[in-house]
Amino acid sequence: DVAVAGVQACALPICAARYPRLRIKVDLYPHGTSFIGKLARTLQRVPSRFVMLQAQDDFPVPGGVEACVGELERNPQYAAARGRIGRFFLGHDGSPAAVNLTLIPHAMRAYLADDPVERVVDHLKNYASTLYSVHRRESLLGAFEQTAAATQHVIFFQYPSSALTVLSGKVWCGEELYYVRQNHRESWGAKAKREDRDHWPQLLVAPDYSKRYAQFRTALAGALARVKGAAPESFYELLDDAAVEMLVGSICARRFEDPAEASFMQKLKTAGTPERMELENIVQFVMRYPQTY
Repeated sequence: DVAVAGVQACALPICAARYPRLRIKVDLYPHGTSFIGKLARTLQRVPSRFVMLQAQDDFPVPGGVEACVGELERNPQYAAARGRIGRFFLGHDGSPAAVNLTLIPHAMRAYLADDPVERVVDHLKNYASTLYSVHRRESLLGAFEQTAAATQHVIFFQYPSSALTVLSGKVWCGEELYYVRQNHRESWGAKAKREDRDHWPQLLVAPDYSKRYAQFRTALAGALARVKGAAPESFYELLDDAAVEMLVGSICARRFEDPAEASFMQKLKTAGTPERMELENIVQFVMRYPQTY
């Protein structure tokens, strides 16, 4: 089954005709429903134990996804599992026929500490969003519902939802390629970076930045307090220090040192490796549709 939170209506008849065995269910939302509200409502209606979000221009790798599902099946203490992510950009060199492939690091990591507070702090300091992981549905739904009550901001909703996932359980990271992302000039993220003061890198000087951060800290401190039986205020300084490292990493594109991630990137860059061949298959598919990059 595939559940879609937000899709152009014109695409549905095409999908139904091309994939007759795919069961498609359309959910309608009241006008003004936020993006994260749509995600939460969709998760409420999906019966699966494990779920995975996917952007419309990204590519899951079935073998890697199956490995993540297996880890969640075997380890009830895990809230989410992921593998390594390949990321690429297809740039034109002067003519439509000349395409240059650029590989972009997309760091992933595990959070396996037994102490949930330690996991959250480690996650914030070495931020690698859990958004596209394979999740236990109940865990992801809880994270989205708590986040939706705290903020609707498109950047800050990713931070508390990821941190709340890490709070609810450990996060496993394997060495297989399990997901491939594409950068392109006309994507929502690329346009937002160029035009939107409420998006990185201009977010720090946006008029509502302090309010956005306060919503994030209040929600996360409250969740930590409920787990630890302490006052929310007792976590403020800890979260502030961790958030500074997270924000510096976001602004300066600083990468934490991870030998496993470096080894994966080397495989992705080396001709003939399984990782590189999987990526090249995806790139060749994308190049058949020039309007998508």
